[in-house]
Amino acid sequence: MRGDDKQHSRQPDVTLRHAKRRDVPALREHAEDFFEYAQLGNFGFAFDFDTFRQFCYFLADRPNCCLILAESQEEIVGGVGGMVVPWFLNSKVKLIKTAICIFI
Repeated sequence: MRGDDKQHSRQPDVTLRHAKRRDVPALREHAEDFFEYAQLGNFGFAFDFDTFRQFCYFLADRPNCCLILAESQEEIVGGVGGMVVPWFLNSKVKLIKTAICIFI
């Protein structure tokens, strides 16, 4: 099929931006949905928003970390967070570790 023959559905516009501490409460519902979807309760874990909030603050506040939000029509629809860390066998090599991935 040629590229111009493909049908495309209209996707909502999504904007990415760095999160601020004030954004973290809006991620709660997405985090709870992910917790349920991943069935983490089956492993004896309980969702604790205070722990989640503190970890998001950790990612948002440190220069080697990031917390990126996805917004659509001025509503937060998800996010991803991670950190850059040195590789344990050679500290000159930097690795990107995904710490959180919560999307619609």
